[in-house]
Amino acid sequence: MKKSVIFSHTDLDGLSSLYLVENLSKETGNPLFPKDKVFDYRPCTTGNYGTINTKISNFVNNKQFYYYDSVFITDLAPTLEVFTKLVELCQKEGIYLKLIDHHETSKYLQELYPEYVYIVPKKDEELTSATSLIYDYFSKDFVVTEENKNRLQYFKDLAETVRMYDTWDWVKHPEKNFSKEAKLYNDLFVYYKRDEFFDMLNSKETIDFTEKESLILEVLKNLELKTVYKETREENLVFGETLYNDIVYKYVMAFSTSHINDIADSLKNKYSDLDFVIVSNGDYLSFRNEDDKVNLAQLVEDKFNGGGHPNASGCKVPHLSGVLKDFLK
Repeated sequence: MKKSVIFSHTDLDGLSSLYLVENLSKETGNPLFPKDKVFDYRPCTTGNYGTINTKISNFVNNKQFYYYDSVFITDLAPTLEVFTKLVELCQKEGIYLKLIDHHETSKYLQELYPEYVYIVPKKDEELTSATSLIYDYFSKDFVVTEENKNRLQYFKDLAETVRMYDTWDWVKHPEKNFSKEAKLYNDLFVYYKRDEFFDMLNSKETIDFTEKESLILEVLKNLELKTVYKETREENLVFGETLYNDIVYKYVMAFSTSHINDIADSLKNKYSDLDFVIVSNGDYLSFRNEDDKVNLAQLVEDKFNGGGHPNASGCKVPHLSGVLKDFLK
């Protein structure tokens, strides 16, 4: 039996996408995805120094496709040139292909290849995530039985939990279902190794936390408080401004290798008069804001060839000092 390959991002939404594709495809009754189907995961990043284009090009050019009858791309997208070559290959070899993403910057691929691309940045007035779109995509074909109905409900709740975290709805709408669980799931995702995180998901029937998971989360919370306090002290921050589209935007920048989103959230609250915050984690920059002063997805794409969402974007920058020097111009 040939396998399926999934090219996906490396964050919570990316890995949860992989998890749901593997599990939900097997609940549709599609003979292409029997219960014993094997899925290979190819972790990818985006941007000028990302790996998505290289990995897909290698898949096409090095004839790796011989071992696969289906290809998924989730939570990110390659360039038009690379995706076109993949489409042509899949058409020629009869390989099932589906790209499922939620980033506005990738929507042009759907206009060109609607048969192979499913991109919906917003649904029912809510921002989507790749995980929530994957649930929507497969759920219409579910074969529901007494045996699997509880498991399918768990998958649905998991998809919404991940969507809440990835879109920051857990901060904007704390009254909504799964807002409390959203951040805690990301904390466990960061804590566990990939296979351990999948083992945790596989062991569950609901999104509720076990006693062991609750103890881990309590320890992580204490570590988070210490890290956020240290890294957001004013003497550890850099304040600056940058010119973009003839407008000067002000920002604050912190440096940390952990608790990136928590630090960003703290800075946004503490310096709400600024236009956005940046957290540098080595050679990766995370941009965050909570209003519409500037579209961070567009700014990061234009200045760093990165991407993401209007309020949360990122990019890889191998030479940080040089990049920041240009950014400040």
